[in-house]
Order: sequence, then C-alpha cells, then structure tokens
Amino acid sequence: MKKSSTIILIIILLMIACSDNSAQNYWKQIQSPVNQKLYEIFFSDSLNGWASGDSGTVIKTTDGGLNWNVLNSIVNSTIWDIYFLNKDLGWMISWQAEVPPYGSLIHKTTNGGEDWTTQEFRGEDIFINVIHFTDSLNGVVGTSNNLIVPLFYTTNGGLEWSPSDIFPDTAFYGYLPVSDFNFITPEIAYACGGAVDIAGVIWKTSNGGFSWSADSTVAPDPINDLYVFDSLEVVGIGGDIEFFYGVGLVRTTDGGDFWNYKELEILGVAHSLGFRTPYEGWAPLGSIQTFIYSDDSGYTWQEIPTPNNTAIFDLVFIDSTKGFAVGDSGVILKYEYKPNDVNDELINNPNSFYLYQNYPNPFNPSTIIRYTIPSFTLSEVEGSLVTLKVYDVLGNEVATLVNEEKKPGVYEVEFSAKGGSASGGNAYDLSSGVYFYQFRAGEFISTKKLVLVK
Repeated sequence: MKKSSTIILIIILLMIACSDNSAQNYWKQIQSPVNQKLYEIFFSDSLNGWASGDSGTVIKTTDGGLNWNVLNSIVNSTIWDIYFLNKDLGWMISWQAEVPPYGSLIHKTTNGGEDWTTQEFRGEDIFINVIHFTDSLNGVVGTSNNLIVPLFYTTNGGLEWSPSDIFPDTAFYGYLPVSDFNFITPEIAYACGGAVDIAGVIWKTSNGGFSWSADSTVAPDPINDLYVFDSLEVVGIGGDIEFFYGVGLVRTTDGGDFWNYKELEILGVAHSLGFRTPYEGWAPLGSIQTFIYSDDSGYTWQEIPTPNNTAIFDLVFIDSTKGFAVGDSGVILKYEYKPNDVNDELINNPNSFYLYQNYPNPFNPSTIIRYTIPSFTLSEVEGSLVTLKVYDVLGNEVATLVNEEKKPGVYEVEFSAKGGSASGGNAYDLSSGVYFYQFRAGEFISTKKLVLVK
C-alpha cells in the first residue's frame, strides 16, 4: 500500500473513532461499590444522592457523586423506587412476594438511610411502583395492578393511605399501572403509566392527589417518565417492550388538554427521561444498551451507545453541568459538562442552519428563541445577513430580533410580549394569540409557531 493511501486510511479510522466516541464524551463510567443491577437514582440536592436495585441494594453519596457507599440492607428483594424529601427524610418501596401476605412494603428513614422503619401497605396483592411526597405529611403512591385502584394518598406521613378518586375517559384504562409522578406544585401534578399493547395513560390532579383525571388516548403503549418544561408544556416517553412500536413520545403544550403522540422509529423502550438544559434531553433504552439524545427540546432524537455498551435504566441531572445514570451490574455513569472540550467545539461550530422551537411555548411574558449558524463562513452562502423576525397571523411584522451578520455558533435571543424591536423599531404590547417567528440566512428560511397566553 502506498504511503499516501496509508495516511488516508489512518485519517478515516480516526474520524470513525471520533464519531463513535464524541457523542458520549460526557458520560463516563465511575467506580461503583456494588455489582447488583440498579434501577433507580435520586438526588435531594447537589450533594446527597441514592441509588437502589436488586437484592435490597441501596448506595449513597454525600459529596455530589464523587464517592458512593453501601447502606445496610433491610430486605433481600428488589427496591423498586426511592424518594427523598431532603437529605434526611426519605422512603423506599419493596414487595413481599415470597410468603403471604403478598403486597408492598414502605420503608421510611429520618437519617438519610442509615436506619429504616418498615410498614406493610394496606391491602393484600397491591404492588406499589412509585412513591412521592410533597412534604413530611402529604404523599402519593402508584401501583402496578390492573383493575385495582392505581393511586393512593396520605395526609399523615404514610401512617394511613386512602384510595384516590379516578375520573377516567374509560373505566378500564384509568386503572392501569402507574410508572411515575411529576409535581409542578404541591397541588398540581401528572402521573404516567399504562400497559403494553393496551394504552399509555396520563393522569392529572389539581388537589394534591385526592382525585385524578385520566387520559387514555395518549399512546398505544406505556409512558414511563415525564418531564415538565412549564405549566403548559410536558413531554413523556416510553414504548413497547416487544419492539412492535419501539420508543414512543407524547407532548402537550396546553397543560394536558391535548397530547400529541409520535413514534420515534427507534427500537426499544425508554425507561426514564432527563433534560440537562431546556434543549438537551437524554433517555436510556435499558437492554438495548443505548441512550437517545435530543438537542431541540425533545422534538428530534438520535441514538448514542452507552459507555461499554451497558444497559442503563435511570438517569438524573442535578444541574446543567452534572448528571448520573445507573444500570446493570451496579454500573454508575457520570455526566459532567466541561467547557471548551470537543463537544463544545462541535456545538459552537455546527454544520447546518437550524431554528429551534421557542422555549417556553406557550409563553408569558417572554420566551427564548435559539438558532445555529454553521461552521462555514456566511460569505460562502448567497447573502450573509441573518434576520429573525416575528409576525402575527395576518403576516404583519411584529418585531425584528436579529438583523446582522453572525459568526458560526449557537445563539439565543429573548422575545418579550411587550417591548421594542432589536433594531430600534416601534414599541409594542402584544395580546394573547398565535404568532410566527422566521429565521433567514441566505437561501435558508425556517418558520415556527409560538403562542402567547396572558
């Protein structure tokens, strides 16, 4: 082989290696004190976190994930969920399934997991999936049983639990298993769940869990996790374990009145969902040994292999710079954002124009619009001027937000319902309604809708 051909081959191999690894540059496997499968991870603050899984395994960090220690096991069965209100007060869920009475056990700690008290949940053959408390007294649980009340609440710290009222679209679907909770306020919350090949269900409460309405038309398969952008926009993710539909995603932009379902055409099931920023989202696909990743608030997704091809089941972002994920064989992954590394170079030098959906949407009184300028110079494109303008439904220009040449990179601009244009135009005070923002750069034109709600 000629020397020049050898050099070209080496360059190609390096490019392939970089393309395989750069997307997962932020996820790194760190030392774990256990080898049991971990299903859940939870942080109460930036320092204190817990992970749980098979054989009663619970591990804890008090230094932001630098070190993890094993807590004394109180059961031999799987810990299905773990939730902490603060660094001291927390709860775990396990099942009593080997000897009667069959059912659920709720474990409570007041010292960060060093010691636990155990309570049998009222009612045999009720198996709890998920638990959540809004304060030391008020909490909710969701069960895995079909056709048994799926949601219960407590007002005395778990001493007593009462069945929630369910107002479903249909009596059957409203009683399917519950997978997760997401509270916006102590009163307003969503729950998600469902059953494979039956329906994905979203429940909503406005009174802290005493009663729930159920929407069983959101998806053909379970919704396993939710992420709340704001009071109006929520996204959920799940899928079919038999890979018939693959990963499915639902989204509402009107507070749950209507949900839009989308098949991502990616084989697998998304087990959890987390967003590092309002734009960058991640979901693990478990035994498929990949993440799916979005950089546009969950509208489009791509697959990324997990480090060492590990099955990952849960992840959490503590803030915009740090996150953790757990999975098979006690694996712990850490995501740490490092400015000026390779991924930042890719972000700051994108290879195409792109206009993102504004966030939040609907909005009041302001929203953020994000766009990218590719890494080739604008002089290579017909017309170097970048403009970003807002129009009403009649096509009248409302505001000019950008009107200048831009270097390659990712940009954000704030648009307020009340103000003046960036180029010094007349002041405006917009009323509620639908508007459009249009991005132009050379021959590239992109228009998206935004909604103002006052």
